[in-house]
Amino acid sequence: MEFLPLVYWALLASAALVALVFAYLEYQARLLRTVVESVPGGLRFTSKAFTVESRRSENSLQVTCHDGQHKSQPLNGGEEQSRSGVMTLALPAAGMKIHIARSEVSPAPDAAPIPTGFSTILFTASDEMSFNALRKRGGQSSSLKLIRIPDPVADAFRHFSGGLEAWIEKVEFSLAADIAAREAQAAKEAAEQAAEQAKAALSDALSTEPLSPAEQEVKANAQLAQWRQSAGFSGATTDMRFDAMGVVEWLIDLRLDGRIILHADKRHFCGNLDGAVVTVQSDQLEVMVRDEYWQEGDEKMHAFRVLKGASKETLGAWKKRLAEAMERY
Repeated sequence: MEFLPLVYWALLASAALVALVFAYLEYQARLLRTVVESVPGGLRFTSKAFTVESRRSENSLQVTCHDGQHKSQPLNGGEEQSRSGVMTLALPAAGMKIHIARSEVSPAPDAAPIPTGFSTILFTASDEMSFNALRKRGGQSSSLKLIRIPDPVADAFRHFSGGLEAWIEKVEFSLAADIAAREAQAAKEAAEQAAEQAKAALSDALSTEPLSPAEQEVKANAQLAQWRQSAGFSGATTDMRFDAMGVVEWLIDLRLDGRIILHADKRHFCGNLDGAVVTVQSDQLEVMVRDEYWQEGDEKMHAFRVLKGASKETLGAWKKRLAEAMERY
């Protein structure tokens, strides 16, 4: 009978030890447990150390962590701010980069690194792209570092972040398209304004009164500006002749990529030199081009005679220049 208390206490100690082991295992399991779930407007990744939630309506990520290292700096170059500890941050998705790296230590300078069993997760973000799309000023760049994340948790988040990166690419593509559309609209409005100004200058220049050489040149350049605006390109090499009223008699405006603007005998052409035929005549250059309706087997071409009265050297140089442009097209 005297051994019964000893057996009782031994069993009690064994039960307590088993309970402690199970409690420890449960604690370790909680450290490594991760959950991915759908939430209104996005997805949420949850672990004991941190939580990341995508918010599609706001194009942002919300990160909550127990031990984070956050740095931020205004985009205009202001002073950097830093803080650490428990925090919840909303980071813009556009421009977001997520880096996950396993931590290693070297026991000796020449020894191979040994994995620590932990990883580091780094979020870098910037307001630049989203602010540009919204035409807002200010904003900041920021980074958030999470350290000593168990490797199994980091691996699970790596898989989750693959979906995040695909979503981030879509957000960036959409914002880039908005910015490009706005810039194209601004360029169109600027071109229309320039055309209106050129048209006004040309209208002002139309007069039956004799024009000075400077006024003739202004009027001729206004016509060239209109033709360039209509064609959508400008030549790198240009030659033209205009009469005493500043009206262009003939013109050649050549880009090195094979596109060209021609004007002669009150006819006009803007297009490319594909299939063109260039001939040096006695005192002029004949450029025969295809119009936009040309089809294979069609022999009809349009002849423009330019550089009238030019020297043989000038005509030869222009023929060579046109031949090189046709090769590049």
